[in-house]
Amino acid sequence: MEPHTAGTFPTLARGRRSRSGGFTLVEVLLALGLLSFAIISLVGLLSVGLTGMQGNIQRSVEAQIMDWVRSTAQAAHAEGTLLSLAENNPHPFDQAGLSLAVSPTGVPIYSATLTPVQKPLPGSAQTLWGIQVVIRSPARGNRALCTNALWFSK
Repeated sequence: MEPHTAGTFPTLARGRRSRSGGFTLVEVLLALGLLSFAIISLVGLLSVGLTGMQGNIQRSVEAQIMDWVRSTAQAAHAEGTLLSLAENNPHPFDQAGLSLAVSPTGVPIYSATLTPVQKPLPGSAQTLWGIQVVIRSPARGNRALCTNALWFSK
């Protein structure tokens, strides 16, 4: 090989190939293909994880609302005013499931409609009193997200 001077390029002896430290086009394309496959897989898993997380948040909010209904209904049942719970329907709740009757600074995201029901206990003269609870969200088309019932014996 001839010495390299400014403005000239080195020439190779006949029959020898220069092998620099770079990658071939095939190697680069293979690496990009593997990288894109990995990224697409991760993006797919991300959407599944977000969907699961949204479902868990909704169930947590529903549990928070049902806890408020249970404690309020137990207090009303002890006072003999269980039927009065349906007078203030629907009951507003914020995004965390906290009652806006207690904390009126939030924005109503959920509502719970309470309907008193009674049912005779089979084989007994006792009657069960209960509250049917329907939780809705105007942000989700006001469809029923959850329906539950709490029962109390007289």
